[in-house]
Amino acid sequence: MKFSKLNNKQVKYLVISIISIFLLYLFYLSIPSIYNVSKVHGELKKLIKTEFGISLKFSPKDIDYSIFPYPNYRINKSKISLKKNGQDIELGEINKIKIFIGQGNLFQQKKIFIKNIVLENLNLYVNNENYKVIDIFLKNKKNKRISFDKSIFFIQNNVKDTLAILTIKNSSILYDKKTSSNILKVNGKIFNLPFKYTSHINFYKKEIVSNLKIKKINLNLKNISNYENFYNAKNELNFFRSKFLSEIDYNLKNKKLKINSLNSDTEKIKLKYNLVFELNPFEFNFNLFAEDFNFKNFFVENNLLEQIVKNFFTNNTILNGKIFFSSNSAVKNKLFESVILKTNFKDGIIDFNKSIFKMKKIGLINIKNSQLDNVDNELIFSGDLFLNIDSSKEFYKLFLISKKNRVDLSQISFKLIYNLTTNNFIINELKINNSINKSFYENDNNINSWIRLRNFVMEVFDN
Repeated sequence: MKFSKLNNKQVKYLVISIISIFLLYLFYLSIPSIYNVSKVHGELKKLIKTEFGISLKFSPKDIDYSIFPYPNYRINKSKISLKKNGQDIELGEINKIKIFIGQGNLFQQKKIFIKNIVLENLNLYVNNENYKVIDIFLKNKKNKRISFDKSIFFIQNNVKDTLAILTIKNSSILYDKKTSSNILKVNGKIFNLPFKYTSHINFYKKEIVSNLKIKKINLNLKNISNYENFYNAKNELNFFRSKFLSEIDYNLKNKKLKINSLNSDTEKIKLKYNLVFELNPFEFNFNLFAEDFNFKNFFVENNLLEQIVKNFFTNNTILNGKIFFSSNSAVKNKLFESVILKTNFKDGIIDFNKSIFKMKKIGLINIKNSQLDNVDNELIFSGDLFLNIDSSKEFYKLFLISKKNRVDLSQISFKLIYNLTTNNFIINELKINNSINKSFYENDNNINSWIRLRNFVMEVFDN
């Protein structure tokens, strides 16, 4: 039949038929709205628990039904739990749940078929008590898709203080028959940096392959762990022009996580490191050795390091640990030959006490009474520096001090206030051979370049 040959009466019947069928379809889709809400409440809880492994706690009055965009039940508020040894372990709260149902047979309430669920505005708390439960949940086959959208994950320590916050834009987990794997995908933010994370939990190979990408800082982390022995793994971290290969071992009994370098380098400079986390209570020790070291790249032009320190380390009262960094060769630097940098984290205070910087042919700088603070979103270092002179001749040569102004030099001490954000520093409380130089002791002397520093030293010896 050609539509061009239909008369007006036939067209009317056709339009009425289409509208009638559409209205009947809408009526059919609306049938679940007249189900007994109390029975729907019980049926949904049972199906979600048996098919998805999730326990929800919500009231029948919080259930709504909608046919758009597809038939779904909506739960406005709920608690979420997972099973552990027969008991429900509560993980957090959900503001909205969408339970999408099939359209096969809506006439029978007992034959509700759930296709997938979406959890929105979920506040999930991950800590030592529930981490293993979440781990087991992710390793169970997910034959139906579970999505987590517009959510926040709080990473906590053993006393439930928040260590980090993950803002989740969208995520999902689903079993893929072709690869025999649960595939977890996450898009979100951590430390205000957008990231993409994927994890393939392969039930045939019994291994977990995960990948984390943070495009903004050119970071790519790949981790491979054995499914049966999950706490032993190898990972590869690519970061700008650096590559870190590590072996990870987690002693579940002693609550201790160890990370050791295998074959790592940054800009073709070899690195060796080991990192130990004590998880109960939380404390870390990080030892890092680099064959060569570029001060400018690390301190002056490292915006990422600055943001991490500002957002995570400063004023973090639950972070305790030590970082020991050493290098025998400082490249592209006029002043320093080697460095031993000791960073201490204790109850929100960061210091670099007992760190040593070796100046080329001149002597050693020791740091005392130091602290790193976040002041108006700027990183400020303050500390007492002591330069013990081995060769005054080399010192005078470097700073172009005229012979008439030279003295028998053994030590220079001063107070340094260094703004790592603006790369400016102030020197005061200057002493030479433990004698106060009144002209420079009380005044703040602003330095912002090598030339200004050299001129300042020349002024000191000229007075």
